[in-house]
Amino acid sequence: MTKLCARGKAAAKRKFKVYPSAYANAYASKICAGKIKDPSGTKRKDWGPKKASTGDEIKVNPKSRTSVREREILKDYKRKNDAGMTKKANKGLLANTTVSPSITAESGVEGKINFENKGIGLSISNEKLGRLNLSKTNRKESMQGFDDLETKSKNINYNKSFKIGKSSSFNINLNKGKSSNNFGNTTKTKGGTLSLAYTFNKGSEAKIKKVAKGLHKASALHKKQAKSLDSITNAYQGKFIKHDSGDIKLSNKSSVDYYGDLLK
Repeated sequence: MTKLCARGKAAAKRKFKVYPSAYANAYASKICAGKIKDPSGTKRKDWGPKKASTGDEIKVNPKSRTSVREREILKDYKRKNDAGMTKKANKGLLANTTVSPSITAESGVEGKINFENKGIGLSISNEKLGRLNLSKTNRKESMQGFDDLETKSKNINYNKSFKIGKSSSFNINLNKGKSSNNFGNTTKTKGGTLSLAYTFNKGSEAKIKKVAKGLHKASALHKKQAKSLDSITNAYQGKFIKHDSGDIKLSNKSSVDYYGDLLK
């Protein structure tokens, strides 16, 4: 049985001449439970489990009968709190950002030219901001009997895709670079590409097949009419019933059908 709070006991002693008693205990119990006001006008709950506020630590008594339930409440609170923190973190501008540094070092032979490539790069990818690639390379080429050629290059590339519909997207690709060699030659590049892409999904493919099937049916129904039209447009319609001259053979089919018996 839950013990009565001190405030409830004091109020019951002031109100009832006999204490403890069933009536006095019931009165004190209501005050402790916060159901009625005490003589000073205060209405407050002084027993039972208190609701933990955000950030408060829930202490678990392993010997208590309610320890299992308390542990479940604690686990649920931590799970919801961690989920809320993760959701807030994913809403930031730099959320889901991937940074990928790279180092290049290679050498080889192309025909009579020996080459050596060295470089560093950095790729930064973000779902909201797009993808940025930075690179710096140094290429050295050498061939017997000629001076070595050393070319240094720097390049910046930016790419971003915008969805403008369920199956279409608008893509931006910008590029800026500079290269120079030890002979004093310098090359600069600057520009970009804008493109529009559309993806045909299963629904669009089904619509196309449906229209094609309808066209095939229409062609089958009008096959005889189409054949008649082809014979009219392709057949010879001249004044000769039959003509054979210079390996050119002409025949008016309608005339042959009409005058066929006379020509035998």
